[in-house]
Amino acid sequence: MKKIGILAMVLVLALAAVGVGYAAWTDNLQINGEAQTGNIDVNYTYADNGVVSTDGDSITWNLGSDLVPGQVVTLEYDITNSGSVSATVTEDVTIETNCSVVVDVSVEGTLGAGATATGKLTLTVSGSVDELQPVVVQIAHHAGL
Repeated sequence: MKKIGILAMVLVLALAAVGVGYAAWTDNLQINGEAQTGNIDVNYTYADNGVVSTDGDSITWNLGSDLVPGQVVTLEYDITNSGSVSATVTEDVTIETNCSVVVDVSVEGTLGAGATATGKLTLTVSGSVDELQPVVVQIAHHAGL
């Protein structure tokens, strides 16, 4: 019985020694980090020609009712990315009219952070025009990564 007691005591001391050795040969490392995400902030910042209004996200261009077949009208505008990362920009054009028109929009692609691009919308009246029919064009952009 004495031998079992001595053996138990030796085992307890051996385990304690292993614990002390493990503690002496281990270390903790803590790493703290911080990350900030970028943002995209694309807006129309300038438009000139005719009755134009912009809310930043779209441009509304009221061309009135004096258009004739074959007439070409243009609108130049700026689109600015005030965000901190580049943005891929696409534009959609909506036309409220009964006449046949051809539209060409020139701003598409990547717009760098802090960059401004000048766009040009060309509208060509290609068919018959109803008398006193107002033409309203709206350009809206979509921006993403």
